[in-house]
Amino acid sequence: MQPRRFSAKAAWTLSGCKRRWASIPVHASTGSARTATYSIADGNLLICLEPHLDRDTLRALFARKPQMVLCLDTAFDGNDALKTNTVLEAQTHGIIFKTV
Repeated sequence: MQPRRFSAKAAWTLSGCKRRWASIPVHASTGSARTATYSIADGNLLICLEPHLDRDTLRALFARKPQMVLCLDTAFDGNDALKTNTVLEAQTHGIIFKTV
C-alpha cells in the first residue's frame, strides 16, 4: 500500500516540533493484534479507531514504540480502570496516550 501524503499549511505541533509546511506520510496497517491503525510521521503517531480495545491490543500498539497513541474513548466500553492503567503504562514507556 502506498502512503498517502497530506500537506498542512497551518502550524501544528507533534512532540514539540512546530512546522509551517509539512508533508506527512500516513500508512494504514494491521498490527500484530490484527488492529487497524494509522501510522503517521514514520510511526511517531499511531491512531487506532477500533470500536473495542483490550489490554493485549494496547500493549501491541505500545510495542511499536510511538511517541503518541490516539484511541477512541468509546473503545474502552466504560472500563475506567483499563483506561487509567493504559495511561499509566504508556507513561512508563514514555508514550503520550490520548483519547478522543
